[in-house]
Amino acid sequence: MRRFVATLLVVIFTLSILVGCGKEKTKEIPEPDYTEVKVDIESYLKTMNNRPITPEAEAEIEEILSIITPAVTLSYPIDDSFMLWFYARYGETILHSLLKDIKEGKSADCFYDLTGNTLHVLWVYYCADTRVHADYLENVYTKDVDAKNDIILSFAGDINFDDTWPNMKLLAERHEGIESAFSEDLVAEMKNSDIFMINNECTYTVGGDPLEGKAYTFKARPECATYLRELGVDIVSLANNHVYDYGAEGLLSTIDTLNQLKMPFVGAGNNIDEASKIVYFIINGKKIAFTSATQVERSTNYTKEATSTSPGVLKTLNPEKYAKVIEEADKKADYVIAFVHWGTEDSEWMGADQRRLAMRFIEEGADVIIGGHTHCLQGIEYFNGVPIIYSLGNFWFDWNTEISKHTMLFQIKISDDNGVTYRMIPCEYENGVTRMLTYKEERMNAYSYYKMISDGILIDDEGYIIKEPSYDDD
Repeated sequence: MRRFVATLLVVIFTLSILVGCGKEKTKEIPEPDYTEVKVDIESYLKTMNNRPITPEAEAEIEEILSIITPAVTLSYPIDDSFMLWFYARYGETILHSLLKDIKEGKSADCFYDLTGNTLHVLWVYYCADTRVHADYLENVYTKDVDAKNDIILSFAGDINFDDTWPNMKLLAERHEGIESAFSEDLVAEMKNSDIFMINNECTYTVGGDPLEGKAYTFKARPECATYLRELGVDIVSLANNHVYDYGAEGLLSTIDTLNQLKMPFVGAGNNIDEASKIVYFIINGKKIAFTSATQVERSTNYTKEATSTSPGVLKTLNPEKYAKVIEEADKKADYVIAFVHWGTEDSEWMGADQRRLAMRFIEEGADVIIGGHTHCLQGIEYFNGVPIIYSLGNFWFDWNTEISKHTMLFQIKISDDNGVTYRMIPCEYENGVTRMLTYKEERMNAYSYYKMISDGILIDDEGYIIKEPSYDDD
């Protein structure tokens, strides 16, 4: 028993230092090993950290459980086991402060204020330590970041690694690595982000046949997927109308390639459950949910929707399935990303269908909606205080129209006090290279253009986006 308790102490210690340094240190929380005998939680917690349960602590735990409300617990089954775990990890002083905050009617934020971890994160750690509620550990990753309180999330549009397309041909002619396809300052922004997400607009396969009748089909060599890691990508969306270009064989090869690379993905899978999965990242004591679905194709059916027995994407032409995914994410995370493939190609203007879907996703709990598919930028607007970035366009993808050259890196900064800011870093694609716009005049022109195609926003000289005070977003 002592050896087992010692092992559990190591687990607790490891979890207590999850926030370290180094962007590349992303690891999935391991699934519990149920072959081990589950230790009696009360005995374990009384022994842990040489911190026996005092009568005063027992009384405070009993009082907390008698008055704690769903508004504080976020509907988690907070019981004596959780509170004993909480006491063993944080001690009597924090437990006393928690009781005081709950008596004063404070919200679930009091857990973060006292421990540096939100209740969503504490619940994951509790489940990992005690081997209960294993479903809360699925697709959860921790991200070690620099010692800072702000969380930087970056997003980019379509990337296509098909060798037959001009951007890849130009890369081959340069005989340089993938980083040469982006300006140095842009690469730095991508790599310095805590999480960087893109739309993966191609398959990774050597086999399969292109879908008959489809005008454009994109196939990349599986080894090209390593470019994602080289660019600092942490997660990709597969919910688009090209991941199925080479049929089920191409999609399954893509999934296998990303799994081998240990690259998390959302929006497609071997079946509907996998295509609907939510990926969570724990960063600086907060839990961020990433979800994805595709509205297109709307009039054809080249890209198959996943079923219980067949691979495909998660579709949201009818919003019900994806709305349920967002609703679930909202219950388990502090911040919910909805990454949606929608809109009309080569159109700078958002459509009424996009607006209708966005409103539904926000009602279900999305904290931001980020779109793609149009091969050009679309604007931003707010609904009920939630920003909708309708399309990030192409990021590194040769699409021969003038408007397709305009692109951006979109950033979200979540601060320690839960304040959120949004920033566009304007970029331009030309001759196989995506570069950050650095001259003031070209940046100002980019901001003016983006404001023109948006509704009710202001953009400052650094690219930060705010809702125009007079704009009615309801």
